[in-house]
Amino acid sequence: MRGFMVIIFFITALIGLQLFLSYRSNKLIGLIIPVLYLTGSIMFVCMLSDYLVAIGGFLILMIPMGLWLGIYKVCRKHIDQKNTYEINRMKINDL
Repeated sequence: MRGFMVIIFFITALIGLQLFLSYRSNKLIGLIIPVLYLTGSIMFVCMLSDYLVAIGGFLILMIPMGLWLGIYKVCRKHIDQKNTYEINRMKINDL
């Protein structure tokens, strides 16, 4: 039971870190966790000897990758909407 709680805490911390990095002004910082996860998945799959198992393992490992990229996309969309709103507000003030 204790190990399960550690895993849940670790996953929650990673999601929080992904949210924090995705909300930064630099777009590339939010891609750190997805790129590291993709690199680790590719290295893990390269260690497997059977091709079908490797392909299946890679597809299963890409499910959390969708989570990381989904968080990134939602955060960037929110920041883009905020920037668009501020630019429109500045244009109105210039008139």
